Amino acid sequence: MQKENKMSIQEIYYNQETGYEYAFRQIVL
Repeated sequence: MQKENKMSIQEIYYNQETGYEYAFRQIVL
């Protein structure tokens, strides 16, 4: 549960910098 919460926060933070590259990488992993 804690990992999911951290992922969501990191996704939003990276989303503003790289757009959606990080989101795609997390989905593939």
